[in-house]
Amino acid sequence: MTQTIRSPTTGYVIADLEKSRLAQTPAFTVYHVTDEMDGRWYLLKVSPDVPGNGRLDREALVLKDIQREVERLRSKEKPGTRDGGLRYEKCFPRLHESFLFTEQGNRRVNIIEIPGTQSVADLYPIQEWRTRDNVRIDPKSSAWLMGRLLKSFTLTHPIGVGVGKIDGGNILVNPEKHRAIFFDWTQAHQYQSYVPPEKVGEEIAQAATQVFIALGGDLATGTLPYSDQLLDTQYVELLREFMSGRERNPDEAAKRFYELVRNMWDKEFHTFTTIPIKKGDRHG
Repeated sequence: MTQTIRSPTTGYVIADLEKSRLAQTPAFTVYHVTDEMDGRWYLLKVSPDVPGNGRLDREALVLKDIQREVERLRSKEKPGTRDGGLRYEKCFPRLHESFLFTEQGNRRVNIIEIPGTQSVADLYPIQEWRTRDNVRIDPKSSAWLMGRLLKSFTLTHPIGVGVGKIDGGNILVNPEKHRAIFFDWTQAHQYQSYVPPEKVGEEIAQAATQVFIALGGDLATGTLPYSDQLLDTQYVELLREFMSGRERNPDEAAKRFYELVRNMWDKEFHTFTTIPIKKGDRHG
């Protein structure tokens, strides 16, 4: 069954209410939609009821603040900056439109754009590698994933925004493009200034833990499966430090991480690689 949800500017077409529904949480339901005017695709989030509108209201405010900071930083870059400079615009979902769905009792709707992604089929929650596909990622693939998450923190934490929800279901990746974003911002926290240090450490720890799990790591022993990409323990030791919450500066965390990665591996594009999880994988 097709449904069109009307905003003040256009109509968003849900081609099939069942097949187009991508996720359902207590805070919202997500649908894949297309703009009836230009055919572009978006992710539509709709609140389950009016009392729940506040969660999507919060997300809309947070994403607007993030976009303003992205644009501010971009405006400070010199014209012709190589590779687009900081390129923060590819690190976050973008709020395309937010409105009340009057035909359904004024429930809040957020229309979300994922920059640089051509199809919704290109996006994966990282938890599905392990829970659905029974695979883990190799260390070199984990490096860009961890790097992207740390880069997100270098923008959000200084402007007083904590992600709030950091788990394997809320980290979406486009493996082919080496992009990773936090998708759900309904549980974000906004502070008057910089995010408190203990919260910074907590969010870095949560992100590092999800990367560690994606690597097939054993949380009980703090070890990773054997890989010939890891010639010593420096990489796992840094991940474990991040997981402890002791690192409370996102800029310093990103600097330390990228310095280690550059020392370990040549600077070249590494094709995203997964490895089947096997019972008895050797850890060390």
